Amino acid sequence: MCTDLLHPAGPQRASATARRLRRAVALGAASVALLCCTAATGAAAESPGQKIADALRRSPVHVDPSLTSAVDAEQQRELLARIRRTQLPIRVALVPLVEGDSWGGKPEQLAEVVHDRMGGGPSLLITLGKYPEDIAAREWPLGAHQAFHAAAAVFFQKDMKGAGPAKRVARAIDLIEAGNGDTVYARATAGLGTPKPTQDTGNGAGAKAASAPGSPFARLLSLVVGPVLLLAAVGLLLRRRSRLRDLSIPFALPRSVFAAARQADEAGVA
Repeated sequence: MCTDLLHPAGPQRASATARRLRRAVALGAASVALLCCTAATGAAAESPGQKIADALRRSPVHVDPSLTSAVDAEQQRELLARIRRTQLPIRVALVPLVEGDSWGGKPEQLAEVVHDRMGGGPSLLITLGKYPEDIAAREWPLGAHQAFHAAAAVFFQKDMKGAGPAKRVARAIDLIEAGNGDTVYARATAGLGTPKPTQDTGNGAGAKAASAPGSPFARLLSLVVGPVLLLAAVGLLLRRRSRLRDLSIPFALPRSVFAAARQADEAGVA
């Protein structure tokens, strides 16, 4: 006589075991799929550049939530309308820039990453700059609309002193549209760092003193002492800025120092 007929519970146990195995396999497959989806989502969330690029695809003006009090919804709409009137591939990405962030605190690094995430091609991106009350612009191809100087010039224009980021970006957009950023920058920075003329006492002594050739020793001394004093002054300013930053006190560099930094940036761009 067949054993299965003598023990009918045997087939039932085998069937139950098979069902448990199928459930275990299905559960394992679902877990693997869930882990893959979670990993993909996490990878996307870990790319700030991709997040900004996606936002700029939806609208050419992107403002980080932490800056919406400085650039509100109405101001964003005005910037959007201004960009559309230019008919240029201008985009604005206003996000905080600090040392140690995804861009190393460098606006040019932010611009390059976002441009790459958007697939490249001719475009122009305006961001916040390295310094307080500063904005920056980068364009592809380089120099097509003189955007670098157009954005840099805004900092030095007297009527932009104390203006908010929305007004500064709007001014930069206007200069980019005009295509004369180089000229405006040169005019705005003219005279920065130049020595003041010697005051005349009324008898021409001041003019004579200013035009006197001086001794070779004096000229040599000025060549040595001048750079040393300049380096000491810059070091003092940077040290003071670091201390004030620790105390959470705002600090503004002299515009002549800012101009020198801009010249270094231009050398790097060139």
